[in-house]
Amino acid sequence: MSTRPDPSSFSDSTQIRTKSLNIVLTADLKSAVLSGHVDIVFERINKDCQSLVLDSKDLDISKIVDQTSGETLEYVLGEKVNDFGSPLSISLNPTTNGVTVYYKTSSTASGVQVLAPEQTLGGKHPYLFTQNQAIHARSIVPCQDTPGVKAPYTAELTVDKPLVAVMSAVSVKAEESETTTTYFFKQKIPIPAYLLAIVIGDIVSEKNQRPGQSVV
Repeated sequence: MSTRPDPSSFSDSTQIRTKSLNIVLTADLKSAVLSGHVDIVFERINKDCQSLVLDSKDLDISKIVDQTSGETLEYVLGEKVNDFGSPLSISLNPTTNGVTVYYKTSSTASGVQVLAPEQTLGGKHPYLFTQNQAIHARSIVPCQDTPGVKAPYTAELTVDKPLVAVMSAVSVKAEESETTTTYFFKQKIPIPAYLLAIVIGDIVSEKNQRPGQSVV
């Protein structure tokens, strides 16, 4: 029997606990893939803890960096265990209090669904949405995917024009390039990972709705 506080999570919040997340992703709706990185700041409950174990599911990890020193950290992505995914075990330096994980999601991520344009009201653009309850957040971002761990987060989400992104957070601003828009979000209330939500599509607020657009 597992001694971890949550048997559905590979992480152990009695040893180490997430304090905040900063998620930076670019969305490719044609391939249904999110790519980028997440900055994770944590607290060592056990001061002798030498590794951070995160939940992951079908993630392609390319690099993990120590936020304190900038050093590339060693990690092991364990074998997949049924629907629980794989443990991502990161070796920590004594001074490490945050890591940056560079990765991309699978085109078949269990927490991501994409509707083809013909399935949408407008019929012109695809529509992406996430559903992370109960343990699908780990397919979108490596994290302590358990309701026993709650943390605030910030995010940057880049999408192709004219698509719009919203999240389970306050929209702070948007920055445009010629072909893309980057949306910035802030969720100051600590939430469990399963409440992390992303929606991308040809959407507007109700007061600015145009014919054929979805309303959020």
